Amino acid sequence: MVKRSKTQSIASKIAIFGLFDKCRDHLYFLKTRNGRQIEGMGGGVGTAQFFFHTYPPIHKDFTNHYKTMKRTASAHWKGDLKSGKGEITTQSSTLNNTQYSFNARFAEGTGTNPEELIAAAHAGCFTMALSAALGQAGHTANDLTTKAIVDFDTSGPKIAGIALELNASKIDGLSADDFKKFAEGAKENCPISKALAAVPMTLTINY
Repeated sequence: MVKRSKTQSIASKIAIFGLFDKCRDHLYFLKTRNGRQIEGMGGGVGTAQFFFHTYPPIHKDFTNHYKTMKRTASAHWKGDLKSGKGEITTQSSTLNNTQYSFNARFAEGTGTNPEELIAAAHAGCFTMALSAALGQAGHTANDLTTKAIVDFDTSGPKIAGIALELNASKIDGLSADDFKKFAEGAKENCPISKALAAVPMTLTINY
């Protein structure tokens, strides 16, 4: 007779009866059909907790919880720096052979530029991270609007700083001081902020 550990038995029950119940900041709880929390598995005490690092995190294959997603973009360039031009294409095709050039980057020419794309990525990542942090604490974000301003020093050239400007609607039961703590935490911990850790960053909040 094969003996099963308590954890193995719980895993079997989850496979048969489990269902995904909630999502908070990529943290998913598994519950049995009667709603009781299951102990003995996962990363936390008292609940079977699974952390997902990707979108969409729900997947029937429980062996696929921990994986790294790859996001790609490509750039093509032809010619010298000032008179040449290129195109940028992203995996999603949101940018599809989108023009970029010296003038688009160092002046006000037509097309996109790397610093603009960094600003878009940082604004989006920070805003999602803030929503996730609020949700994990039991608060539902209302309107969150973030503008990221990348300070591009053309004499370097280098990125001299990034300013995040956040406009947020009030959330019932959440003071301005507490909201600021969530926002500061998102600024420090969102993946794009971490990737750009060497760049000075500021955050202003209108709440």
